[in-house]
Amino acid sequence: MPRMFEDRAKALLRDAGVRIPKGYSASTPAEAAEATRAIGGPVMVKALVPTGKRGKAGVILAADSSDTAEEAAKELLGRAVHHFPVKRLLVEQKISIAQEWYLSIAFDSASRGPLVMFSTEGGVEIEALLEDNPDALKRLEVDILEGLNEERCISFLRACGVHGEGLYRAAMALEACYALFRRTEARLLEVNPLVLTDTDEVIAAACVLDLDADALFRHPELEKLLDEDSGGGWRPPTPAEARVAEIDARIPPYNTARFTEIEDGEIALMWSGGGGGLYLLDTMARLGGRPATAFDITPGPLEEKYFEITKEILRMPNVKGALAGSNITSFSRVQLKVRAIARAVEETGVDLAEFPFIVRFAGAGGEEAREIAAGCPGLQYLGDEVTLEEAAERIFTQVEAVKRGEPWTSAGGAP
Repeated sequence: MPRMFEDRAKALLRDAGVRIPKGYSASTPAEAAEATRAIGGPVMVKALVPTGKRGKAGVILAADSSDTAEEAAKELLGRAVHHFPVKRLLVEQKISIAQEWYLSIAFDSASRGPLVMFSTEGGVEIEALLEDNPDALKRLEVDILEGLNEERCISFLRACGVHGEGLYRAAMALEACYALFRRTEARLLEVNPLVLTDTDEVIAAACVLDLDADALFRHPELEKLLDEDSGGGWRPPTPAEARVAEIDARIPPYNTARFTEIEDGEIALMWSGGGGGLYLLDTMARLGGRPATAFDITPGPLEEKYFEITKEILRMPNVKGALAGSNITSFSRVQLKVRAIARAVEETGVDLAEFPFIVRFAGAGGEEAREIAAGCPGLQYLGDEVTLEEAAERIFTQVEAVKRGEPWTSAGGAP
């Protein structure tokens, strides 16, 4: 779920008709000082990172002059916030706040349509709000065919407790936010807080825009606005993850690869099926093994993509063995993955006498897959007569043997 950085998300809000604070992005302390002079008053200096809870992390600072803004920038640039490095800042006008509201629009799995959530108690984390006062968060289901007009926005916000001149301006902001949410095919648009100023203006003081990765091919203009750290993960992608993402995008996207590198791991896991993958991770933890990757790919003509990604895994210097497989492969024939693995082993020149590699598959094409594995010396093929747990124990034992300088076959080779 790619997350757009706040300065660019706010620019989209502004273009949609929502008022935002006057502001500029900055990459150096000097640029932060210049932005403050251009704004002409007290400012807020914010770290631009694709993660929440920046206030708690101490990376939103107030500055009342260009000098203090420059000092704030020096303090923030180069820091890491929830694993993300601070490379850019948003310097924007400090707003005089009369009221803070919470607004978000997302897709609701229950109603299978857009859901607007609003609270007059904005400016706090939504989790804290739901825990302390769940009734404060009001919900409005939207028929995707009918959309959301101004009249319905006014009625909803009035029922939420918004009154006076701010009601109509808040309704206009809500209508514009919904239009942006639909136009960008977003997964989430959150404005927190949506501010009512002491002059009855309604301004989006902070916002989050999460896009749908599967819809980006229809929005190249949005994809251009994303940074390398906008992937939506809990940290920036590692070099290996970035290379796999490039492979996933380059080879025709009939299917999607999901790849995660795990720090300090030794055993590459290439397991299809979310439940089996989680069980395998738990089994490795119980054994004392250290998984190096989690890798899955959706069904389709996957051989070339699987081949290229397997080569990347085999080239990872910390990986000492691999286990690939699935419980039952219903939508892709087993031999496609095993042939891709055998090709990758041959092309990279990995010595399977020193790098244990087990494939444990069940499903259509199993017999042909077994024959392919037999033609790749050292590649161990296991069928569904071996449980997932037994396969995990086998690869763990073999990797430990290699680490001791022993042949892995002495620790339990292929049957």
